[in-house]
Amino acid sequence: MKYFHRLILFFLWISLFAISNAANAGLSVEEYKEQGRLNLSNKEYRKALENYNQALELDDKDMMLYLGQGNAFKELGELDNALASYSKAIKLQGDGVIWAYNNRGTVYLPWGNIQRLCRISAKPLPLTPMTLPI
Repeated sequence: MKYFHRLILFFLWISLFAISNAANAGLSVEEYKEQGRLNLSNKEYRKALENYNQALELDDKDMMLYLGQGNAFKELGELDNALASYSKAIKLQGDGVIWAYNNRGTVYLPWGNIQRLCRISAKPLPLTPMTLPI
């Protein structure tokens, strides 16, 4: 009888998990990205992180998703994760790469790691329409 109750609880848990996943099913990368942006602006950082993670499961080559994910991590105080996200964004080299460099630098400042900040800041930024001086 005890085994039977555990089996029922297991299937209920699986059903609840499937229902919660179905609630977000069908959203596009852009919809998840927009939800993440809204969550960040509303200071709902965990929700923003969830939306960016969902979007990254669909498209892991979108630099702006890693930038948003890094921003959510930074606001949550998860600075190692924020650095990893910003570094991934930099490797992808999209139009917003200057923001990824900037945001990664702001993570180093509270740590007092000025030498590391200076070392990464000394590297030349790639010139794109977003980084050209006006």
